[in-house]
Amino acid sequence: MAQLTFAQERAVTGVVSDNTGMPIPGVSVLVKGTNFGTQTDFDGKFAIKASPSQILIFSYIGMQSQEQKATSTSINVRLVGTAVQLEGVVVTALGIKREKKSLGYSATTINSEELNKSSQTNVADALKGKVAGVTISSASTDPGASSGVIIRGFSSLTGNNQPLYVVDGIPINNGSSFSSSLNGGYDFGRGSGDINPADIETMSILKGAAATALYGSRAASGVILITTKKGKAGKIAVSFSNATNFTQILRTPQYQDQFGQGWNGQHFLGENGSWGPKFDGVVRPWGNIVDNAQKIKPYSFQKDQLENFFDTGVSQLNTLAISGGSQDSSVRLSYSNSQQDGIMPTDADKFERNTLGLSGSSKVKNITISGNLNYVNTGGSAVATGQGLTVMNNLMQIPTDIALSEFKDYTSPFNNVSNYYTPYGVTNPYFTLNENGSKFTKDRIYGSIEVNAEINKWSSFVYRFGLDQSTANLALWEERVDALPGSPNDLSSTEQPGSYEESKSVTKQINHELLYNLNFDLSKDLELQSSFGFNMNQRTASSITGNVGSQDIAGFHSFDNSTENAKATSSRSERKLYGVYNSTSLSFKNQLFLTGTLRNDWYSTLPEGNRSVLYGGINASWAFTDTFPAIKDVVNFGKLRANYGETGVDTDPYQVLPVFVKGDVGLGFGNLTYPFNGVNGYEVGNRAANPDLKPERRKEYEFGIEASFFRNLFTVDFSYYDSKVVNQIISLPLAASTGFTSQTANVGTISNKGFEGLLTLNFIQPKNNSFGWTTTINYATNNSVLEKLDPRLDKLNLGGLSTTAFIAKQGSPIGLIEGNVPLTDPNGNIVVDANGIPIASPIKEVYGDTQYDYTMGVGNSLSYKNITLDFSFDIRQGGLMYSRTADITRFTGNSITTTYNNRQPFVVPGSVTQSTATDGTVTYAPNTTPVDIEHQDDYYSATALDRATVIDKSFIKLREVVIGYQLPKSLLGASPLQSLSFSVVGRNLFLWTPSSNQYIDPETSTFGTDIAGQFGEFSANPSTRSIGFSVKANF
Repeated sequence: MAQLTFAQERAVTGVVSDNTGMPIPGVSVLVKGTNFGTQTDFDGKFAIKASPSQILIFSYIGMQSQEQKATSTSINVRLVGTAVQLEGVVVTALGIKREKKSLGYSATTINSEELNKSSQTNVADALKGKVAGVTISSASTDPGASSGVIIRGFSSLTGNNQPLYVVDGIPINNGSSFSSSLNGGYDFGRGSGDINPADIETMSILKGAAATALYGSRAASGVILITTKKGKAGKIAVSFSNATNFTQILRTPQYQDQFGQGWNGQHFLGENGSWGPKFDGVVRPWGNIVDNAQKIKPYSFQKDQLENFFDTGVSQLNTLAISGGSQDSSVRLSYSNSQQDGIMPTDADKFERNTLGLSGSSKVKNITISGNLNYVNTGGSAVATGQGLTVMNNLMQIPTDIALSEFKDYTSPFNNVSNYYTPYGVTNPYFTLNENGSKFTKDRIYGSIEVNAEINKWSSFVYRFGLDQSTANLALWEERVDALPGSPNDLSSTEQPGSYEESKSVTKQINHELLYNLNFDLSKDLELQSSFGFNMNQRTASSITGNVGSQDIAGFHSFDNSTENAKATSSRSERKLYGVYNSTSLSFKNQLFLTGTLRNDWYSTLPEGNRSVLYGGINASWAFTDTFPAIKDVVNFGKLRANYGETGVDTDPYQVLPVFVKGDVGLGFGNLTYPFNGVNGYEVGNRAANPDLKPERRKEYEFGIEASFFRNLFTVDFSYYDSKVVNQIISLPLAASTGFTSQTANVGTISNKGFEGLLTLNFIQPKNNSFGWTTTINYATNNSVLEKLDPRLDKLNLGGLSTTAFIAKQGSPIGLIEGNVPLTDPNGNIVVDANGIPIASPIKEVYGDTQYDYTMGVGNSLSYKNITLDFSFDIRQGGLMYSRTADITRFTGNSITTTYNNRQPFVVPGSVTQSTATDGTVTYAPNTTPVDIEHQDDYYSATALDRATVIDKSFIKLREVVIGYQLPKSLLGASPLQSLSFSVVGRNLFLWTPSSNQYIDPETSTFGTDIAGQFGEFSANPSTRSIGFSVKANF
């Protein structure tokens, strides 16, 4: 028999303050055992309805929660600060609020203050180095570029490894707008970058399958739950903030300073490398002769050559919010504008984002209606990465003795494309910067409506509707490079016809959620919470792209500016998911907690026989300090937790059956491509059907402990997890004799094992505005292994290049880099050719993998009265990455690594020569032929030595430094200002890398922010550091 208790409700009011007596806005006040709650206003005041027998829970991130009986109608509460909240109320899956000590899985919550301390424009960037087991990868520090999030390793070999973002209970799109083209890549950001960080109240990271199972297949790689700020009861409140930052280049390749322009040791004026003689400072002519004139300059090293090309970038972030409300209704309106101009010397790398958000709620009797609507407009331009006539490729092929300022006027006779100093496939970087370009715009609307009906004291009904729709437009162009007839660069490899491309993409997501919640006491000691739900999710996408491979008139970029007919492609997709689920929790004496989850999904993307997938999980926690209160003098809080969970993952649309494609018939002497002669034709595509395709399935268990000692002097949070993802879905190559070339199939199993630890040290806890010092250290290891692979596959290609591959092999870590190595004799000696250059082996070898050995974040927070100092380090150790920056600077002789033996002739140590007799017998002899001056460029660009272009990607970064000052309330007096604070903010101020990496910031990538992005970079734009200031005011 369920025991139900009813009592007369009345209004309970009060003020919540910190241990110094300062009121705290935004404190959660919840009636224990219910979903009813409120928040304190800017003056720390609250008002809530409760009966005398009920208990109020006061919680705030970074402070110890308190419980108070509502026996009085006036309650004032003081919360004590702690760096890590081990107790309190947190938002879990589907927006369900639960006590943190009841959670049987790892979850990290970051509040608005911590998230916005350094005024980041991208929510993912604000997490760097702060959460154990969460790796943030930035494609670049270009304005508006993507930041990806990998939680506990890779769950899919070829699919999506990004977490699901859920805003106020509704999933949103996190797709990216980028290209990893080697001939001109770009990145305009992910969907999560559209969220205004200033609108976020809390952000919770759910890591394991047990924590995320209720969200279905989209949550197999974790969930980031975002709860946005709402209007609060009380007078109208206004908040404003401004953050201004100045960015400069952080890392460029280290150049040698001994040798200048030339090749083979000779000073050739048309060369794009630094293989010439030693610097002597003598004034010499350089460049091409134009109208019987030629420039002169000293033959000497140009210090900071690359750095001098870039400008100081400027970014600004302004936010404004107005909110207010009563006990039963509230509203909040916010606006933000972010403008970024990067370090390129023009506005070719700029980005702007405008967000407008409206949220509100109203309660009428037992029904609460709430909702939010967000409009986002983004736009900008990017500087392409990669080979060819990109800015960075042009820059890195300029000899070290030529000042880049010489080329700034790219229209002058000496610097234009006709007379530029070299004809070898590059041109003036200022020409590329000013004449090539891109334009990106996106309009997005996302939001939700929620109706919460309280049926009685122990049950409620919730309906949520969510919409996320965006339209993006992109234009890309390359200027025609056409040297004048008879000029030095006429008919050279630098010339190109130009190109123009336009694309438009539309994405839409609709989500319906239906919940029935139960919450009551089964007995004095046993409490039950249960939620039954239904979910329908529909996602549609369409795109159209057109391009031409030439442009005729300079300075005009259009489809019409070409003699070619534009080639057009289009695509459309739609997918649906239906799911039913339940989550039930039992609590015994508020000490032992057991939660079970169950979900069944029906996927439209899978074969009809495999569309229904059932999975779930179970988790348990024990707050042992409540069972043994005598130990609280030493262990003031302690909890053990354990869980097991499963999630299913479907595939992309239209992978099960063959599809029709435009006809293309091989005739032996050419191809007949449809449409032909006004007639269109289609044929069955080359992908075979697979009616037995199954969903991927993630299975994971986890154990953990959370504890605080000696009145929070130090706290620990440790987790160990072991997960497997079976039935990996990839495109399996088939023999052409089958009539097909591929099939979408289940081919493998991934495992992830790891440890996560968080240690918080409250060295000095502040009292009455005295000095305080807290240090947090998070540490994580993860090992992703491909345990099983279809026997028809020797290895799986994950990306990379044709020369240096990025692969996965059975029984090995995921993300192997495989490349050329020197040929060796049976004794391991390197075999060289007639010029003493190592010969490449016909068999490639694995250099290593791209995974970090461990990641670590160290944060410090110091305070004295109204002054605070926060600084953090991001540490990542181990792993390899490919670097074309290393490759091209070694090829040109600019790299500091190309001066071995002062570029004097040398014999490769221990090398041998190889001879083959007429009968095929191979013999070896010691090599005595040195690599002479004329062939040193061949040595450093030898295929056999490709390993030198794969570098250690370890690093230590001083990620953030924030110095803040809060103006005392006494100085504000009777002014409308409630608070005013100032901060100086530095980001990525210092970077330390192993001595083997003399080239680039190892965080950069031109291959995206998912698994392919782990491979490395292909002439990436350089990373940046920034310093700036911010002002925050509340009225």
